[in-house]
Amino acid sequence: MAKYDWALIKREFIRGYKDDKEGYVPQPTYKQLAERHGCDAKYLRRKAGPSQEDWPSERRTFHTKKTQRITEKEIEEISDEAVTLDTLSLETIKEGITLIKSRLTDVNVSNHDIPKLTGSFTDLLKGYKLVLGEPTEHIRNEGTHNVQFNGTGQERILREEGYN
Repeated sequence: MAKYDWALIKREFIRGYKDDKEGYVPQPTYKQLAERHGCDAKYLRRKAGPSQEDWPSERRTFHTKKTQRITEKEIEEISDEAVTLDTLSLETIKEGITLIKSRLTDVNVSNHDIPKLTGSFTDLLKGYKLVLGEPTEHIRNEGTHNVQFNGTGQERILREEGYN
């Protein structure tokens, strides 16, 4: 019987392999591995099966961990981009506020420019709060609501549902 590198075959089954002909094979079959390494496919299936070494279980664990790490890296990249954008936004907003403040304190500012400057200041302040995750609007809902029905059909439905 020929000697095979079972550790290599197992690693290729679990992690996949790169081949000049096929490219990257992420989850090779027993048949593909047997042809690649010159061993018997039935023996390989028995050796790797659940009753002996259970390679499929190790493959699932490997791919689960790989997927988790990929997701973690993607989340890290996205959050880094968000932090960079938020930082840039805050810096830009602060520059805008400083510019508006200097314009408002200028004695030569015209009266028709003041509403524009204060409106721009309000917009910048909303942007600042938005970046920090604070509410930009405070809305109060007060009073009573009186619902008028347009006929007996709705009253009947409410009565049937036990609301009337």
